[in-house]
Amino acid sequence: MLRDEGVQFDDAGRASKAQRFTSSELALLVGLEPETPPAELSVPALDAQADLRDRFIGQLGEAQSPETVHGLLALLDGWTKLGGRLEFGEAGEVSCYMMATEAAKLGDKIWPLTVYPSGKVEVVFQYLLYRPPFDRWDLRDAFRRRLNEVPGIELPIAKVSMRPGFHVDVTAGEVARQALLSHLEWFRQQATDAAEGEDLPTSN
Repeated sequence: MLRDEGVQFDDAGRASKAQRFTSSELALLVGLEPETPPAELSVPALDAQADLRDRFIGQLGEAQSPETVHGLLALLDGWTKLGGRLEFGEAGEVSCYMMATEAAKLGDKIWPLTVYPSGKVEVVFQYLLYRPPFDRWDLRDAFRRRLNEVPGIELPIAKVSMRPGFHVDVTAGEVARQALLSHLEWFRQQATDAAEGEDLPTSN
């Protein structure tokens, strides 16, 4: 019955971890979790960001293998070369937000991924719900399907309005990293076009 409903199982009969719901995701489904951006994401001074960046890299190096550290830093460098920006959270574990566009107001900020040194790369569909053009379900799902083309990423359709994720070690392999970067470039282009008032993008 569960297979008929779309639940995937391995050869040992275990359900896919990617399809499981956390307590916070269940809270979101019933409307108990706030929809506002994380409080730690602010607009700090540039010198504060430099310090946070160094702490982020230090924490990443302590928690992940050299190959993963290299892969992630290469991905972040590629993102900035595409015109994206990096902002860093102020919590004990310093998170990295991959900003797609310039925005002075917190509510106008749009980003596809948040990276945590402990290993999770969070796809922030939940925060995109009210940020054009990704307030459109079809565009969020198009981004999900693109990410699922990357080896090591499996985002179920049921979480297209939540904050699912994948492990940061996906970025260690060059092929996967370049594929991920190409999909992030697509995301940034959609966000940039919307900010500039161009025609609504297609989901392809």
